Amino acid sequence: MKITTGITTGQVLKFALLPGILPLTRDLVGTGFSHVSFFMAQVFRAARLLPAGHPYLSPQNIRKFGISNVLGEAYRNLQFNKSHVDQIVIFAMVCLGFLLLLLQIGILLFSLMVQSAKAAMPAGYGEFFKIQNAESDIAFILLDRVFGVPGMFTDANGGGTCVANGTPCLGSAVPDGPWPFAYHGALHDMLQFYSIGLMVIAVIIFLYFAVAIVVETAQSGTPFGRRFNHVWAPIRMVVALGLLVPLSYGLNGAQYIALYAAKWGSNMASNGWTLFNERLTGSTLLGDPNFLIAEPRQPKPNDLLQFYTVLAACQKSYELLAEGNVSINAYLVRSVTKAPEFMLLADADWEQALNFYENGDIIVVFGERDPIRHKQEPGYVSPYCGKITMTTTDVEEEGSRSIQQSYYEGLIRTPWDQISNETNTSYFINAGYAAVKEALPNSTASSITNTMPTPQQRDDLVRSWDENIDMWIYYGVVAQIGGGDWLNTQQALGWGGGGIWYNKIAQMNGAMIAAAYNLPFPTKYPAIMEYVLEEKRKKDNEIISQLRYQPTMSDGVAVEFTEYGAAMSAALNRAYDIWNVEAAGQPSGAENIPTPTSQNIIIDVINALFGTEGLFNMRDNANTHPLAQLVALGKSMVDSAITNLGIAAGSGAVATLSNLLNGLFGIGPLAGAFSSIASGVAFMTLSMGFVLYYVLPFLPFIYFFFAVGNWVKGVFEAMVGVPLWALAHIRIDGDGLPGDAAKDGYFLIFEIFMRPLFIVFGLIAAVSIFAAQVQVLNSIFDLVVSNLTGFDNEGADAALAGQLGNWEFMRSTIDYFFHTVIYAIIVYMMGMASFKLITLIPNHVMYWLGTNVNGFGDFSGDPAEHLVRNVSMGANSVSGSLRGAAGSLQGMFAKQ
Repeated sequence: MKITTGITTGQVLKFALLPGILPLTRDLVGTGFSHVSFFMAQVFRAARLLPAGHPYLSPQNIRKFGISNVLGEAYRNLQFNKSHVDQIVIFAMVCLGFLLLLLQIGILLFSLMVQSAKAAMPAGYGEFFKIQNAESDIAFILLDRVFGVPGMFTDANGGGTCVANGTPCLGSAVPDGPWPFAYHGALHDMLQFYSIGLMVIAVIIFLYFAVAIVVETAQSGTPFGRRFNHVWAPIRMVVALGLLVPLSYGLNGAQYIALYAAKWGSNMASNGWTLFNERLTGSTLLGDPNFLIAEPRQPKPNDLLQFYTVLAACQKSYELLAEGNVSINAYLVRSVTKAPEFMLLADADWEQALNFYENGDIIVVFGERDPIRHKQEPGYVSPYCGKITMTTTDVEEEGSRSIQQSYYEGLIRTPWDQISNETNTSYFINAGYAAVKEALPNSTASSITNTMPTPQQRDDLVRSWDENIDMWIYYGVVAQIGGGDWLNTQQALGWGGGGIWYNKIAQMNGAMIAAAYNLPFPTKYPAIMEYVLEEKRKKDNEIISQLRYQPTMSDGVAVEFTEYGAAMSAALNRAYDIWNVEAAGQPSGAENIPTPTSQNIIIDVINALFGTEGLFNMRDNANTHPLAQLVALGKSMVDSAITNLGIAAGSGAVATLSNLLNGLFGIGPLAGAFSSIASGVAFMTLSMGFVLYYVLPFLPFIYFFFAVGNWVKGVFEAMVGVPLWALAHIRIDGDGLPGDAAKDGYFLIFEIFMRPLFIVFGLIAAVSIFAAQVQVLNSIFDLVVSNLTGFDNEGADAALAGQLGNWEFMRSTIDYFFHTVIYAIIVYMMGMASFKLITLIPNHVMYWLGTNVNGFGDFSGDPAEHLVRNVSMGANSVSGSLRGAAGSLQGMFAKQ
């Protein structure tokens, strides 16, 4: 029996001996338009240019004809007359569409070969996947430390990362050591062992398919069987084996594809990140630097004004009473074991003072220097006229340094210059000298001609100081904005450093707020006044704050002095009382001088207890970045909590001392209760401030860095998975190079390539959406609150006319406070929701490709899901334990 198959000897030889490149190319290119020609035939059938039942209309004939065949057949049936105008138009439109398609393909090919005219873009399309400096690229540093493949993660000039170069990385003082590490050698050997093992499995699979092909050929009579794809099956076999062959460092071709996908994807993301920052034209990822620094509220200078009045009186009193035996001057002092042990304040500018105290707190002592009489004092200076301390912080920040320098020069050196030079226009000279003249006998103070300034002059001085402090804070904000290194470092670290810039807001705002609030403050009043206070503490059951330096006990008995102490005490107390309305009878006092407050006592009390000045600033500064607002609020709450902790500790110490002395003065229970209240408020405020100031600005970095880490984990997963992907190519059926089994692997490699750029897009989305939401919220919040609580015009008019009681007024203030708290909470919630976009966008954007393939990061979860809750619970637990311990300690002493 003779079987005719239609296969000639020449065809068999061509198939077995020739690579068939031209047929494969023709098939690859031609089949791409086969469906287009089929759909064109359907259009011509609707226009009656092809008859029903034509072979071109059958799906079974796809790939058996091309576009030229369809156009030629339709043209043969086309009749050029008026009755067939519709057919002519349709035929012309189809031809025009096909020409436009060819033109688009040509433009695409031309654009790939021509450099882009955009200056900010890479010089050529190949430059999209190269970076110019890999030294500090965070993504490359991670990959080098994990995989250790020499020459892989380099820049366009062949330069490697700091790890590969053996230099210290990212500010570290010590390099990592010889690279690749010993771990890397072990990893490479492990991967090589893995590749060879899978190569053996591939050979087994290959042999299985060879047997299957022989069997199917014998069964069906078709060469290689009916399942065998004559185009793609041979290519797949070659590709699979090529991907599994170890090349260098124990890595096979598939693993190198994964690493290059990671490298090129990282480079593209870094170039995109650099382009984004360059296009900001002096701005930052977070917006205009002018809106990234929240201007702090002006602190109160009351204590300083009072102290300098007393200081002027003190210096004059020693001049008149000590008869030249005591010389008062202002000194910067430190331990006598370190030379020089002192500097004159007049000779020490800001830089010199910082260097003298090695960037620590600046201490100015007003007194007498005598190495013999005062050898126990720092710098041999006894603080006869008091001491001032200026806390320095974050002097490396431009704005913080500017404010503190202005405070030092304007609030310490300038007043002392006026006092030491006896400037007649100085309020301190006039008030202090007039106080001395009132307290001392005429025979002693006859040389004093100064008169007591009026209350208006005092209020003018306060306003002048307020304006100066406000101006210095403003200049500090400007310096902080202009001095921030906003752009250079953003680009130097590559795309992997994009999340750092939220922390920059906390750093710069925290420095500004701390500097603005750290006014110089008197730590000691003149020695004679401190002596009076100490004597009164020993003998008086109750000391009135405003009268604590009055040299008379509560029972009218005078404090005992030696030499001229009584006269000097009276003079200095009179100077102190100028700022005290109860003692001096002046129309306004130190507690009532014009100061920048909310003009509402309830809000001022809340601000003092909880440190919520930044809370009421949030809505007044709507243009400031919302994270800067929240950070400023958190910083003020932390500072307030620390102050309240000090008050609680002091009250607790008083209660404990009273219990030890068997209830002396009867203040033990009251001090203990006050200590409990202050500590409770302090720990509650501290936990909230800690979350806002420390945790919140850290969350974007956590989300971003975890996203970078998940990408690196995905690359490592690919290093293990791509050899299996290579095995998946060993199939004899199906169309295309991937086949049905390996196509998902291509999506996973593409996901590794694209994820870095998606993470950057997630960061940009988080920043822009968060800022936009807060600005809109600020615009509509008044309307929301009004609709929520209602508004009574008659009640408001009555309140303004004074016809209603205080309760209505207090109720409105409390509403304002709690609505502002709700506003801050909403902003915080919107920030949390926006930050999650950094991980959500990379995890879900690949679905737009129509694939359900999930990368490693899709299953990593929310990295900061429980961070805030755990921090709050931890703070509450610690605060509860500390309060309990303090209570137990007080109770123990109470029983003794």
